[in-house]
Amino acid sequence: MPQPRSPTHIAVIEPAPPVMLPAPRPVRTVWRDRREPMDIETANNSLATECAWEPPPTDASLRERWAAIAPELAGHIAAVSYDPDSG
Repeated sequence: MPQPRSPTHIAVIEPAPPVMLPAPRPVRTVWRDRREPMDIETANNSLATECAWEPPPTDASLRERWAAIAPELAGHIAAVSYDPDSG
């Protein structure tokens, strides 16, 4: 049976030096008419302001203003809660 040969030459591979990549530049998107993009909340608030929209009434404000909202019913019916989903 032949004896395995001992290696006479071993290749040593050294790691390559690190490559320095340039820092990524920030991306800035500008629309065709030169407006900058905005997030949805800012767009919604801006639109509401431009159109003079008011937020939907809350439960507390409806109960407080019940007599002014429905004067003919105020003496007979009391507003106790408001469900915005059903109106």
